[in-house]
Amino acid sequence: MTKPAWALTAERLNDAVNRLVAAAQPLKVILFGSHARGDADDHSDVDLLAIEVTVSDRYEEMVRLNRALKGLLMPVDLLVVSEQEFEIRSSMLATVEHAAERGTVSRGRSRSGPRGATGPAWLTTRLVPRWGQSQAGKNIT
Repeated sequence: MTKPAWALTAERLNDAVNRLVAAAQPLKVILFGSHARGDADDHSDVDLLAIEVTVSDRYEEMVRLNRALKGLLMPVDLLVVSEQEFEIRSSMLATVEHAAERGTVSRGRSRSGPRGATGPAWLTTRLVPRWGQSQAGKNIT
C-alpha cells in the first residue's frame, strides 16, 4: 500500500500540536488511534484529543480548534474535553478512555509548568492502563 501525500510525520504532528497550543493552551494533546498504534493505512485520519482546564461548550470549542487546524492538508479527527471530564471518562469504555489507554502524549505540562510543546519525547510517553488490566494488558480481575 502506498502512503498518502499527507503522510503523518513528526513535523506535521508538531505543526498541528503547535496550532492547538496557540489557540487554546491545552494541558495535553494526545495522539491516539491507528497512528498511535502504528497501524495506520492510506485511509487513516489523525486522531487527536485536546484536554483543556475547562470547556464551556465542547461543540463550539471543537469548531474553533478545527479552524486553527485548517490548512494542514491532512485529515484530523479532533476531540476536546475538560480536565475534569478526562479524569472521569478516562476509566470508562469510550473514546476518551481509548485515548488514555493507547494514546501517546503529543504535548503535556504540569499546571505550573511551561506552556511549550515538548520535543520528540511525545512519541514514547504512555498514559494509564485500562481499568482491570496490568501494564502488560493482561486482565487482572
